[in-house]
Amino acid sequence: MVSARTYYRLTKPGIVYGNVFHAAVGVLLAHASGLTLLWSGGGLILGITAVIASACVANNIMDRRIDSKMARTKKRAMVIGQIETPSAVLFALILLTVGVTVLVRTTNFLTVILCLVAYIWYVWIYGWAKRTTWWSTVIGTVPGAIPIMAGYTAVTNHLDASAWLLFAMLVLWQLPHFYAIALYREKEYRAAKLPIISVSLGRHQTWRQMAVYGTLYVLSLVGLVIAQTFALIPGLIVLAAGAYWLVIIFRGRTQVSDTWARHVFRLSLLLTIVLFVASSITVVIS
Repeated sequence: MVSARTYYRLTKPGIVYGNVFHAAVGVLLAHASGLTLLWSGGGLILGITAVIASACVANNIMDRRIDSKMARTKKRAMVIGQIETPSAVLFALILLTVGVTVLVRTTNFLTVILCLVAYIWYVWIYGWAKRTTWWSTVIGTVPGAIPIMAGYTAVTNHLDASAWLLFAMLVLWQLPHFYAIALYREKEYRAAKLPIISVSLGRHQTWRQMAVYGTLYVLSLVGLVIAQTFALIPGLIVLAAGAYWLVIIFRGRTQVSDTWARHVFRLSLLLTIVLFVASSITVVIS
């Protein structure tokens, strides 16, 4: 019998938690409070957790042959046959059904549509893109940026400037974040014959893209402060953290090393924590 822990790992918990973390930031920056925070915000978190987990299971099903060629993924349950495909499909469908049901009952039509768009985009559009083009990472940022927008719309039920700025911020954050992974895991992507940017365009071009998108990320933070999505002080804290990250990115200009790429990646995770703390402070002082 397959353990519950094995099924849990099939959902790619790291990806789930990261996206749900951003969804929570969206809820907070919508300035939710009281019953709205508990019902719509809480419902969004529960529902989107199940939807993202379902998408990750579907991704595991589709990528099992690719995963067999990469060191970090070759022991996944789908690769070694620990979980059979029919069981994984059923698991994904159950998670999706539960997630959508919770979202329908606790949020609004706009938020449900956003989550379904993210699901389809991640599983099929991104799934196709990463096999065919180095633009796959850019394409993959769309479903990765929707959770923060969905968190915002779960409370507000509309797409305004703040919602789009939050979406843009997450798109721009993801690119240096994932390009850093593409650099220090370049050999694995070559082995799997995936046309990721570091394989297709080379390491220096990857750094140039990181520098451009990192700069635009900082500018998106400026926009969020100007739009008063963040309160001034926490907004400046996020902006300072983002500026420091950008400085580290630019240090890679002379030597695009694996050590530097790992440092950029770790700092990108720290930025997520700073973002959540700043969002929490904004809610408290607003």
